[in-house]
Amino acid sequence: RKRIAKICSSSLEYIGDFVHVVGTGQERRRTLAVVEMLQSRDGFQVKAIPDAMDEAICTRLGMHRDAASAINSQRREQVRHAEEETGTMILYQAATSSSSGPATKAAGSETKLSLQEGAVVEGKCKGA
Repeated sequence: RKRIAKICSSSLEYIGDFVHVVGTGQERRRTLAVVEMLQSRDGFQVKAIPDAMDEAICTRLGMHRDAASAINSQRREQVRHAEEETGTMILYQAATSSSSGPATKAAGSETKLSLQEGAVVEGKCKGA
């Protein structure tokens, strides 16, 4: 609850079966989108990224499907620690096609990721 509020710049409280959200219209839309996304997820894998989660709060990175084991394995504790330190949520969305590239938003709304000076990118390389 606290992490969702921090990510979306809103305030939310669960009262019974309901969630009450306080914030601007955009903050409330983002908060409800995150709550609905988390309720419909399968483990740490989400089915789709809601449109309300725009680039202002959501960064998408391509990841090979074999690397997903880091999110769903014993190393999840390391991911959880990174989430706590940065106030973020790290979720995995499976590729929607047979390729091993990154999953995409709804058709036609994909944003291309560009690398910039100062960006942090982590990779793993198997022998030469």
